[in-house]
Amino acid sequence: MPRIVVAARSERGVSMVFTLLSLAMVTVLGLGLTSVAMSTVAQAVAESETTEALAIADAGIEHGKQLVLWQDWQSLNVFLQRGNATGCNYDELSGTPINIPLPAGYPTAAANFIPATGRAFGQGRYYVELCDNHSREQVAPAPNTDNDPNTDVDKVIYMRSVGFGPRGSRAAVELTLGATAMPAVVVEGNLEVKGNPTVTGPAGSIHANGTLELSGNPCTHVYYASVDGTTESGNVQGGTGCTAADVDARPFSPRINIPKLDPYTVARQAQAAGVAVKTLIGKNVVAPDGVVYCTINAGCAYNGLPGGPAGSGIASTLVALGTIPTGWSHQPNPHRDWITMGETAPGTYFIVGNAEVTANTGGPGGAAAGTTAALSLLSMGSITANGNPGVVPHATVPFIGPILMIAGYDLDLGADFDAAYEGLFYARHQLDIKGNPTLNGQVIALNEADTPFEGHNPIRLNNNGAMEINGNPTINYSGNGLQTVKALTWRECRGNWTAPVIAGGVMTDPGNSCGAP
Repeated sequence: MPRIVVAARSERGVSMVFTLLSLAMVTVLGLGLTSVAMSTVAQAVAESETTEALAIADAGIEHGKQLVLWQDWQSLNVFLQRGNATGCNYDELSGTPINIPLPAGYPTAAANFIPATGRAFGQGRYYVELCDNHSREQVAPAPNTDNDPNTDVDKVIYMRSVGFGPRGSRAAVELTLGATAMPAVVVEGNLEVKGNPTVTGPAGSIHANGTLELSGNPCTHVYYASVDGTTESGNVQGGTGCTAADVDARPFSPRINIPKLDPYTVARQAQAAGVAVKTLIGKNVVAPDGVVYCTINAGCAYNGLPGGPAGSGIASTLVALGTIPTGWSHQPNPHRDWITMGETAPGTYFIVGNAEVTANTGGPGGAAAGTTAALSLLSMGSITANGNPGVVPHATVPFIGPILMIAGYDLDLGADFDAAYEGLFYARHQLDIKGNPTLNGQVIALNEADTPFEGHNPIRLNNNGAMEINGNPTINYSGNGLQTVKALTWRECRGNWTAPVIAGGVMTDPGNSCGAP
């Protein structure tokens, strides 16, 4: 018995040791689980805050898109060079674009823009900058080679937005805006397509920034699109085989911003591209600079261009030719028309008046002799074309392409043009295609106010408020012409952040993680 008692005493406290060890293990395990839980919570909170900052950055991108994609601008430098004339420093969208008349309805109040110090959004803030794609332009082939980081030449820029959450989290996104091809036929507003028109080629599509009404037997090789809905009747066809089964109709499509081309501005762009431009001025017609240069019935012809609108600082470079170019004549009454007939001197012509291209217009011997004249017509007024003129484009301008006709007012097309060439047919006001013409290139109408120029208004909207394509026209277009700017790519920037800049206690550069533009 005594031995048993001694043995029992020697095991005293063992259970306490096991208890303490168990408690220690449970404590360590609990602490570990608590640490994991706290880490998970912290990670979730951080992720939530980053997501919030990313949403705020996206809001900045949407705000910037509203300002930049309001219309198609002839140059994106109107934004890139505003503020301190330096891109990529967050003041590019702090006010209205520079050196250009503002489009109707464009915002002007300070509250509509994005200051360099950022714009409050919810409990956070976003900063938006525009940057030239300088790294690419430096190595791009001509004519898009450029070494100036503050000048855009290829119509591609980066929009970068940095969003800050309420607790200091931040995120950056980058949107690439760039020029893309437009379809064969694009009109602002409503369009009615009747009869048997055919639109062919890789870009053989029709797009209306309003309603599109299809009747008869129309055919497009690619698609029909409209912003406000499409109605069909008759035998609408599609595809290269022009069958009902291949119709590609796209009602309620996104709108296409139509570039607002001004004949005078395009004439200056042609000059900058190395094209010699002649100016034909009708009797008593006011030039862009407000001057009446010509007071004789025969009209006046010049090398160069008149001055620009008041305040533009553009001086006249007109030098009188002495004689009217071959093939041209001026009719002062009733509409100040410049008319081509027979053999016509090739060239790019800026016309201060209305213009008419007649059936036999061409090269030596006229179109009847099977010859062609290289002509690009840029008219302040309307242009009418009929018959079978032998006319091909004379001028090619970057982002516009080869030019046949740009009318400051209406474009009335009923002529066959040489199928071996493509060019732009553009109306600032309305267009009408009728009869059996063959048009090779793009047909674009901006559909501005339906008003006359020098008493001449050849095209009026129909009773439904629509322009018309009627008869049996054929429009062929490959896609190498006028372009419009749209959003191309989006990315979240996850590179190393640059340091923010704070001046006078105010952040003017939030830093970014998108890298060098």
